Amino acid sequence: MESTRKKMKVPHIFIILYAIILAVSILSYLIPAGEYDRVFDETTGRNIIDPSSYHVVESNPAGVMDFLKAFPSGFVEAGWVVVLTFCVCGGFYVVNKTGAIGGIISWLAKRMKNKGIWLIPILMAVFASIDCFIGMCELTMVYVPIILPLMLMLGFDSMTACATALCGSAIGFTSAIANPFTTIVGQNIAGLPLLSGWQFRLISLVTVGIVGVMYVMRYAKKVRNDPTKSLVYEEDKLLRAELQGEMSQEITLNTRQKIAGLAALAMFI
Repeated sequence: MESTRKKMKVPHIFIILYAIILAVSILSYLIPAGEYDRVFDETTGRNIIDPSSYHVVESNPAGVMDFLKAFPSGFVEAGWVVVLTFCVCGGFYVVNKTGAIGGIISWLAKRMKNKGIWLIPILMAVFASIDCFIGMCELTMVYVPIILPLMLMLGFDSMTACATALCGSAIGFTSAIANPFTTIVGQNIAGLPLLSGWQFRLISLVTVGIVGVMYVMRYAKKVRNDPTKSLVYEEDKLLRAELQGEMSQEITLNTRQKIAGLAALAMFI
């Protein structure tokens, strides 16, 4: 009788988040608190940090109530992101129910059948631009269900769809030429000129972008040439069969669906 090995499961996201909060709370007792002084630089006319002024200050570690309130307080601070995500997802759901998204995807798949590989760098450039200048990486997951059917119809897999959206978003968010939530805030705190160093971040964007696009395209080509090499081959079997059945039917968009499609495009942008 063969013994069945228990599969390792990824912990629930709440468990992971609480573990991180607990670890940071414990570190607040172990890591000494300190700060730098700011001095006025007459040459630049800015308050800058004096690198030789670091000194230890009185520690204020996180208490039990701070640990317990961290999670709900984070929800309150990020409430606008949650609401915006709900609104965008709800909008796409309504548009999808009209049949507009399915029709547009079918139309694109038929016309880009032999050139579908070039859709990957185009979409990754769009996602990178969004997070490079707007910094809304939380909304990237909203786009995955939209491009997933298109990638499957073009002969790729679900992993390609996820990589196109997530890698493109990560490239833009990491480079962050003018990300208001990272670059702008950080430069204001450090007292640096607004958008200073954008040339270096632009070079980083192009360099990392080329590497990321080549990596995703390499995997996508491998899957299209041999679907069994897909990391999610078994999971995509049923979904691919359903989409191929829908693709065989000629879809003509009516006026209402075209308007809904334009609305979806506006939300995407």
